[in-house]
Amino acid sequence: MRIVLLVISLGLLFPVLLNGQEDTSGVDKEGTYATIYFYRKAEFYNGRFECWVDKTRLLSNFRAASYFWLNLPAGNYEIRTNGRPTWLIYEKKYQLKVEAGQVYYIEGVIEYDFLGTALFLQEREQEDFDRLKSKLKFDVRAIRLLE
Repeated sequence: MRIVLLVISLGLLFPVLLNGQEDTSGVDKEGTYATIYFYRKAEFYNGRFECWVDKTRLLSNFRAASYFWLNLPAGNYEIRTNGRPTWLIYEKKYQLKVEAGQVYYIEGVIEYDFLGTALFLQEREQEDFDRLKSKLKFDVRAIRLLE
């Protein structure tokens, strides 16, 4: 009986250990940084997407049904996505100007064509993110501060 309880407990804890708990400390309270929330809805596609800001890789596998946040100084940034296999997943670039103390919401949206796939980034409203947040898992692997 103890073994059964142990297996059930580990089964319930394992997703939390892998994905981390929801992190609510994303927004910079002092207004020194801009905060960007990146998220993807649940979907079937299993491609491996990387997410970059300028020359810094934020995440090597931006999974479906997940989100993460990034604090960064005010300025202009190039955000891009690429992935593996490179012959199937195209690189896409997105220009974003951020201001300190502001919060931005960026959704990663899969777009398919005849020869490949790409992860497009689209700016959204907070209400869009809030509606989905309970269905998304926070990804603790992502870089959270860019200086």
